[in-house]
Amino acid sequence: DFYRHIKNSELAVLPDCGHNAYEQQPEAYTKHLLDFINKHSVLSK
Repeated sequence: DFYRHIKNSELAVLPDCGHNAYEQQPEAYTKHLLDFINKHSVLSK
């Protein structure tokens, strides 16, 4: 659980996916990435 030691980090687990989520499940990866950016971006506040 290394992510817990990084401020504002989040863990997203994509079922049936390895280390290359952006290649194996690009739609799910992009959704999680954009959700994270929108949640933490200074521009979204």
